[in-house]
Amino acid sequence: MVTASPSADSLLAVTSTGGADRSEFVPKRLTVDDVRAMLASGLLPDDNSVELIDGLLVVRDRGLGDVPMASPQHSYCIRKLRRVLEAQLPDDRYQVHAESDLDVSPVNLPQPDLSVVRGGPDDFATTFPTVADIPLLIEVSITSLGKDRGAKLRLYAAAAVTCYAILDATNREMTVHSDPVPETSSFATSTTFGGRESCRLPVDEQAPVEFELDEVLPPVES
Repeated sequence: MVTASPSADSLLAVTSTGGADRSEFVPKRLTVDDVRAMLASGLLPDDNSVELIDGLLVVRDRGLGDVPMASPQHSYCIRKLRRVLEAQLPDDRYQVHAESDLDVSPVNLPQPDLSVVRGGPDDFATTFPTVADIPLLIEVSITSLGKDRGAKLRLYAAAAVTCYAILDATNREMTVHSDPVPETSSFATSTTFGGRESCRLPVDEQAPVEFELDEVLPPVES
């Protein structure tokens, strides 16, 4: 448990070897507790611009590459997806969170673009949802497809996320990954929907979410 916020100087360790006049910077691996303490103290901005991946703070890619701001297309897709989810899921059983921290391991605190959380509107007032509370995560990819299909997929599978969907806005398709295999950091089942196909998100058997993919994608420019 962190009792004091890490200082800016503590994020880098300076080492020298054999008395030689040389130094090298060694990155300090942070924990989820470190990051939350830094947020509480103001050392980190509470603006969803960075996330903790494998102990390192990385800039969230929200459609403009490694720039800490969201593109209009990325924001558009999140808004449309959230409306679709909230319209079809009973609000006394499910809530839809946008860009909310998810503690998946002591050194990983990603911020999925959308999380479907089991519970009513008054739940999680004083605690954060855990993976066990979340039947569906969604990442919107505009310039982040490699990360979302790679590091993020392995991270979510290792944490046994039930269902992980990637909306590839550039290629106008959505891939739904389910049946996680934590031992291999992979998902056993993957289904890709494209064009005007009806996309189905298996939140649970009683509350599947279905929609045409074009409903949640920016209009095609003529």
